[in-house]
Amino acid sequence: MNSENLQKFRDSYRSFTEVRVAWGEMDAMNHVNNAVYFRYLESGRIEHLIALGAYAEGRTTGTVVGSIQCRFRLPLTYPDTIIVGSRVREIGHDRFTFEYAIYSHCHDRIAAEASSVVVAITLHDGRKTALPESVRAAVTAEMQRAPMI
Repeated sequence: MNSENLQKFRDSYRSFTEVRVAWGEMDAMNHVNNAVYFRYLESGRIEHLIALGAYAEGRTTGTVVGSIQCRFRLPLTYPDTIIVGSRVREIGHDRFTFEYAIYSHCHDRIAAEASSVVVAITLHDGRKTALPESVRAAVTAEMQRAPMI
């Protein structure tokens, strides 16, 4: 089923990672623990970074999360399948800002919205460095595609 809400969600983001909610992710309150949402966001971010070429073989740089925040809109429960949508909103010399949404198939709506600042580092010493040109070009090209809502 492709609802209007799902289509609007898909039109607003660039990268999508589908995740099945596991029974063991629920807590004593009978919903997915809030900390698990950050794992879902991590899965989406890593898939997006792979697509951008940030994890190319032979690389000398990596990324770390400098900051992250999440607005929880509704509780997730088992069973459900979610989609983590992500997009790069802003790019700097050594960082970029990801925006995310977690869409719930069961609820047919956004369960959470988040953002994170991802910083480039050198792998040998973990120091901040400029974004590799190949990653910068991929992010810039992605940001110039069809308008984001």
